[in-house]
Amino acid sequence: MRLLLLSDIHCQWRDFDPTRYPTVDAILCAGDITDAGKPGQERFIESRAWVYGQAAHAPFYWVPGNHDIGFDGTEYADIPNTHCLLNKTLTLGPFSIHGVSCSPCYNAPQLARYWDFMTADPQTEQAAYDFERVDIVVSHSPPHGLCDASWDRWNGDTKLGSEALTNYLVANGPKLVVCGHIHEAAGERTLGTTRVINTAQCWTLVELSAP
Repeated sequence: MRLLLLSDIHCQWRDFDPTRYPTVDAILCAGDITDAGKPGQERFIESRAWVYGQAAHAPFYWVPGNHDIGFDGTEYADIPNTHCLLNKTLTLGPFSIHGVSCSPCYNAPQLARYWDFMTADPQTEQAAYDFERVDIVVSHSPPHGLCDASWDRWNGDTKLGSEALTNYLVANGPKLVVCGHIHEAAGERTLGTTRVINTAQCWTLVELSAP
């Protein structure tokens, strides 16, 4: 199955123009479609037009990210060929797929007050990844230690990903994790047989063989 992965659009619609995409079986979006776009705002209205275009190209599976303030997963429910994965397991061809929006912010707990889907509570983080084994995880946060390094002059490299997600990968070994959130950590890593792809601010094409 040919999949197009993307994340952290942040209202940069032209950078994710579906007329530039190759033919794919599905598009998987790991969040931050908007920059701070509560429903009803102008940027949210723009996002709906963008999602229409994505879903016209291929089935569009998505989760909200921390910048998608006020989202509950129903924002694009009326758009044909669009599927929100927020805390849900669905079927994508021969694969099972689950979506998570929760991102940890232990290094800066105050962020949970300003953005959505962020937490500095270990129990909340653990609960977000408490689901049965699936083949594909679409998570706004990367796993801890994999495509999650952020650098600042005070702390150097800091791992900002989810330990609960890393534990899920060790226990369940999904085929693919699609994530974003940490822009500077975009890239691909592996953990056992799991491919972890942080596709923040870019789109990535992958081929996934049937289980």
